[in-house]
Amino acid sequence: MCWFGEPVGVETVSSLCDDGGDVSERPSKERVKRPGERLRAHQAGDPMGVDALLVELDVVGRWRAAHAAPLTRVAANLRYYVAEASGGFFVVGQRLKRMETIRDKLDREPQMVLSRMHDIAGARAVLAGEDAVDRVLGRLREQRRWELMPRTWDYVAHPKPDGYRAKHLVVRKDGVLIEVQLRTASQHAWAELVEQLDRDHGLQLKAGRAAPEVTAILRRASATFAQLEAGELDRTATLKRIGELLGELPKGRR
Repeated sequence: MCWFGEPVGVETVSSLCDDGGDVSERPSKERVKRPGERLRAHQAGDPMGVDALLVELDVVGRWRAAHAAPLTRVAANLRYYVAEASGGFFVVGQRLKRMETIRDKLDREPQMVLSRMHDIAGARAVLAGEDAVDRVLGRLREQRRWELMPRTWDYVAHPKPDGYRAKHLVVRKDGVLIEVQLRTASQHAWAELVEQLDRDHGLQLKAGRAAPEVTAILRRASATFAQLEAGELDRTATLKRIGELLGELPKGRR
């Protein structure tokens, strides 16, 4: 999964990880309901033939591709509102979830229906601090360019078990759901650290399969970054503490 974006001051550049594909043959929502169930059964030992499997994967691919153009429109609108409300520094990026990640999520979540998966497409804004995040959030609630779902996923007030912090919204645009993530710079620094650890050491955090002791260390690292943001720690003390926490990772996880 990739995100692209450059800080304001240089024209922000956003891109998709993979080719968006041909959206001229978007599958119906009724047809999109089937792949999750059929792919889960295939993984569980009720295999489909090769042709049938390719048909289901093609449906997933075409549904994914149908998110590309709406995502670009939402990201462009988000960039406008963020620039207006941020008061300075910001980064905006966008991405389409990789096919393998979509398949993994369908397999891990037995009740998941592809048409209701709201993070196939995502736009993200990184802002200087929580005040800027809340200004952008308020501005998005006022806009009428796309339908915004009522709920805000507030992972700042209620961090995820691994320490993830951000605020998420879900948009409906052109018949598809798109996730919007709003993060502070320190929340993004923690997330980037976790992504790097995941890539380098196979922690399987995205799949929810990380060892409990690893999750506990990352949760403490997140709290340390929150202290930096609150002014309770300076940068030097923060980096020292993060280094100590990484040193506590089990051997083979560093």
